[in-house]
Amino acid sequence: MASVQAEAHKTQDAISRIFLAIKTNAKYVLDADIAKCFDKINHDYLLSKVDCPHNIKRIIKQWLECGVMDKGIFEETDSGTPQGGVISPLLANIALHGMIIDIENHFPRTKRREDGSLKQGYKPKIIRYADDFVILHTDYDVILQCKNLVAQWLEKVGLELKPEKTSIRHTLKSIVHNGKTIEPGFDFLGFNIRSYPKGKHHSSKTGGKNAQLTGFKTLIKPSKKKILAHHEAIKESIKANKKAPQKALITRLNPIIPGW
Repeated sequence: MASVQAEAHKTQDAISRIFLAIKTNAKYVLDADIAKCFDKINHDYLLSKVDCPHNIKRIIKQWLECGVMDKGIFEETDSGTPQGGVISPLLANIALHGMIIDIENHFPRTKRREDGSLKQGYKPKIIRYADDFVILHTDYDVILQCKNLVAQWLEKVGLELKPEKTSIRHTLKSIVHNGKTIEPGFDFLGFNIRSYPKGKHHSSKTGGKNAQLTGFKTLIKPSKKKILAHHEAIKESIKANKKAPQKALITRLNPIIPGW
């Protein structure tokens, strides 16, 4: 049930789940990006996952293959779903459904200690929102393994990870990956998520009766990219309405200002 719930239905749901996963235990993060998700989804695989009457499935197939107009130029669509199409996000969701469970199933619920006894295993936390997802775990090697498993899983759907936009990070400390030093934290769905070292007066605490200080505090705030886009939207609205009465300008700006 937990795996199904990890497929978030709202941006806030996804961000909340990430916060709960890292607020008392810093983790490594696979910050993944799927290359042209809407353009490359395998049609046959996608249709095999759509549970609907045959006549409806036939309509979806025709819709997928009808082609698109891009800047006045017609392009055939042998794969993928039309970018910006009304049901494209739904179809992408259908195509990627099951990825979390399949990857989690590669990790056992129990692990054997050096003395031969068993201890509770710790599966990676995978949080997905449409075609955006992150994977969290305290073990760097587990994250590396997850990256390979994701690449293998996506291949059967006709998709692949975008190398230049896929990275391994840590929520609290800088790490060196592929010869590059990567700063703590990561951006996801327009938010920057990062844990900061804190003293005893500002540190978060673990839960339970024997609560302990974590030595850090997790903050979630709009990403720099999102802030710049927000400022640009306000700027463009003011520019487009510079001759409008003050009251009219305020009316136009009011829904934009809180719209992170």
